[in-house]
Amino acid sequence: MDVICAKQWDACVSKTLDGLEQIDKGRWITVYYEDFITDPVAEMARILDQLNVVHNRDVIADAIQLVRTKKTDKNGRVIPNVKVAEIISPTLARLGYGVRK
Repeated sequence: MDVICAKQWDACVSKTLDGLEQIDKGRWITVYYEDFITDPVAEMARILDQLNVVHNRDVIADAIQLVRTKKTDKNGRVIPNVKVAEIISPTLARLGYGVRK
């Protein structure tokens, strides 16, 4: 099942990245999961700023209290899978993983 999900993720993300190349970069925003869980209030404020939406950081903080801040499954386990990594690594590289930070 993990491999099927990885292939589906890879196909969807690859097509999305291909499509974004056709759109002016000023019209979309990249949000990295790691950045969002590290500081969800700041990232949400950045998203709302991009959309020109007036916002209040306290309201944002209240609204996103349930954001998970750990890379685990619902049972608290990190999920390693070599085959999945092989499938998604090229697309992750396109997204800047392994290069950024």
